[in-house]
Amino acid sequence: MQKIGSPAKQKASETKIVDEEELIKAKEVMGEKKYQQEFECDWIANIEGAVYGDIIAKMEDDKQIARVPYDPHCLSLLHGI
Repeated sequence: MQKIGSPAKQKASETKIVDEEELIKAKEVMGEKKYQQEFECDWIANIEGAVYGDIIAKMEDDKQIARVPYDPHCLSLLHGI
């Protein structure tokens, strides 16, 4: 069962659905950034001027980003209410 907040990344290079030879040709035609976006689920790779893209991608790969359930009591604790 998949955890909430950790979307499945089905990278073409890992699923073996697309032949490796076809992936190599696609990378040659598309370029590295577009290939990463379209085939390797890297939604930040092709964003022009992205400052934190590489950092966020590494954090996602390392499972350091996740959804946290909303708890209204946490907000009141922060504000001393």
